[in-house]
Amino acid sequence: MGKTIGEIIQGRSDFYRVLSSDSVTLACQYMHERKVGAVAVQDGNGNCCGVFSERDLLNRVVASGKDPNRTSVGDVMTRKLVTARPEESCLVAAARMKEKGTRHLLVVDGELNLGMVTQSDLTKSFLDEASAERDLLRHYAFPELAD
Repeated sequence: MGKTIGEIIQGRSDFYRVLSSDSVTLACQYMHERKVGAVAVQDGNGNCCGVFSERDLLNRVVASGKDPNRTSVGDVMTRKLVTARPEESCLVAAARMKEKGTRHLLVVDGELNLGMVTQSDLTKSFLDEASAERDLLRHYAFPELAD
């Protein structure tokens, strides 16, 4: 049937985030250390107010000639949040990503931020599902080749 968004983020211990007041340089160092391409951005009250991604860095900092040491994440982040709920299917989430032109979805349950899923997460899920289906069909069609 396909995985849900909740199943994708299940078992993840970290939800990567920075403060809107952090410098772009600090945020990039944080992302580099954790090997992630985007982070949630929180305001001073701990509320999620945006997403900062490699694309934001390229388009809103580097291409604009801004100093990353003097530019706050809040000034260059993507403000329009695109979200998913944990019970949603990966297919629905992928369609929303395509419709909204984003590569990252914040996973929320009411006011609670649970994590983030990326296009890569969804692609891996779809490929895993297709591989399992292929193996099942191969076993059905050619039982003599089964382990």
